Amino acid sequence: MWVESLIEISEDLKLSQDVLHLAIYLMDIYMDNHLISKDEITLTILCALSIGIKMNEKNCIVEMNELNSFTSDYYNLCHFRERESDILFFFGWD
Repeated sequence: MWVESLIEISEDLKLSQDVLHLAIYLMDIYMDNHLISKDEITLTILCALSIGIKMNEKNCIVEMNELNSFTSDYYNLCHFRERESDILFFFGWD
C-alpha cells in the first residue's frame, strides 16, 4: 500500500525514477527496522521522497510545505525534520 502512495506522489511531482527507487529502498529498509504507526507512514514516505529528491534531483526543489499538502497539512515542519533526521541517522548519513 505504501509503495502505491509513493508512486502516486512521485508521479504528481514529476520526479525521476531514481528518486522513486531510492525512496522505496529507504522505506523498505527503514520499515524493516522500525515500528511505524499508521499515522506516521505518510510522514515517513514523504521524508524518504525528500531525501531522494535532495540526493538525485539537481534542478528540482520541493519544499516541505508542498510535500505536506499531500496530507492536507496534517504534519508540521518539526515532524518532517525529526523523521528525516531519524532516517538519515539510521543510515549513517548524519
